[in-house]
Amino acid sequence: MILRSARRLARLPLEVTPLAGPILVGLIALGNALVVWLGLRALASGGLPGVAPILRTILLGVGIFGFFALSFVGAELRAVARPETRLLPNFGRALAVAGGLWFGFLWLLPLALAGLFQVLAPPQLLAVGGLTTLLFVWILIVNAWPLPRGMLPVVLAFLGVSVFPPAVRRTLLSLALSAPVGAGAFVLAAILLQKLARHLLAPADPPEALAPLSAVGMSGLRSNARRATFQSARPSRFRSRLEAWITAPSGERLEKRLATLRAHPDHPRRVRAVRLLLMPTENPRGWLVRLVTLALFLGLYGFLAFAHGRPPPFVHGLLFGYVVLAGFSSLTAIPLARERTKRHLAELYLTLGLEKPEEFRSVIADAYLGILPGVIVVTLALLVPAALLLSPSRSLTVLLAALAVLPPLALFLLSAVLHMPERTLPRVLLGIPLFGLAYLALPIALVVMRTFGTAAGALVTVLAGGIVALSSWRTSRRLWIENPLDFGAPDPRLPL
Repeated sequence: MILRSARRLARLPLEVTPLAGPILVGLIALGNALVVWLGLRALASGGLPGVAPILRTILLGVGIFGFFALSFVGAELRAVARPETRLLPNFGRALAVAGGLWFGFLWLLPLALAGLFQVLAPPQLLAVGGLTTLLFVWILIVNAWPLPRGMLPVVLAFLGVSVFPPAVRRTLLSLALSAPVGAGAFVLAAILLQKLARHLLAPADPPEALAPLSAVGMSGLRSNARRATFQSARPSRFRSRLEAWITAPSGERLEKRLATLRAHPDHPRRVRAVRLLLMPTENPRGWLVRLVTLALFLGLYGFLAFAHGRPPPFVHGLLFGYVVLAGFSSLTAIPLARERTKRHLAELYLTLGLEKPEEFRSVIADAYLGILPGVIVVTLALLVPAALLLSPSRSLTVLLAALAVLPPLALFLLSAVLHMPERTLPRVLLGIPLFGLAYLALPIALVVMRTFGTAAGALVTVLAGGIVALSSWRTSRRLWIENPLDFGAPDPRLPL
């Protein structure tokens, strides 16, 4: 019974990711098979030391694919570890067996192959095994706890090491490959895994599911009641206070707009009220917090980039594109936000009192336009110090190009993101060309202004971008209104 349940739990990540899951598992299995084939041939011919670098490279690729596979394993772990599923008989044992199967396939098998074919010396194998175990457990915690910014310390650690002198990097590498570090990493990984198990399997009642309108007293429920999410992690006290500070002005304005809407119901007033309801953080306070967060991250990135010397002039445009990409990052949250509010659309639809579903869809579509001012303001505020730092002599030209290209670019990306699927793999695949365009938009505008002159180039950019953006928005809005309403429950596998 336990083995059958464990096999079922182990298959769940593959069933809920019918494309990405089997592809990653197939690549990992292919990499392991290739290591076995090359290793056995080398053993038969006595040339095992010569093939060790190739085996090491293949196993490194297998480990990278394993890191990606842990993302959907952790998301599915978060989905199944709920208060109602914990009541099933032997659920904990079956979950432990399923986790052991994945752990053995993603980590134990490649590590065993590395030891069998002498890819690493025994002390190095212990160190690599401990550090990779710690990294695997941390990635599992990031996706299953979940910790939305949990990978940031890992990224910052790699970036920080990149600016160290070569002698320091060699010293750190030799220290990391020592046996005591590996043993300590194993102990720390075991402690973190125990904390994750206690966190996910702790007894708890299902959270109280409330609609967003309860925050303004329209549904007769307490405004401070907990809302149901698919996360078992509670936000920190600092995060709760920060969110309360950000959303306080929107709550006050929403009360007034709802009173005005009751007295004079029309489309513009409905849009303004729904905009505050769906995007309560889109106000000057929210823009400020987003600006400070991005400025700190970009400042650290700039420090690391300038650590090896000032970049050449032809790189400046690409760095400006990176700043634009960071400022537009909030647009990527729209598919997840749309999925999160799906359960509340029925109450919102009935509350607005609209006769036709098309009118309701048009209100929602126009409300999403409220995210554009914050995106543009934050991106411009980030570009000002970047332009002054990278090219002071051309800072006015850069800002003029930004004023010409950012509004139409933001509207065009919103038109595309409005229909972007919420699942991870399709969203990433569709987002690569879209945000690649966002990355290159400002450098292209600078090239156009250099070719046609500042004024003429800015005019060409505004006209071309405006035509494309407005036509895209009209088409996207029409398709959005024509789609049927979806009042279903959100996908429990998504990081909402």
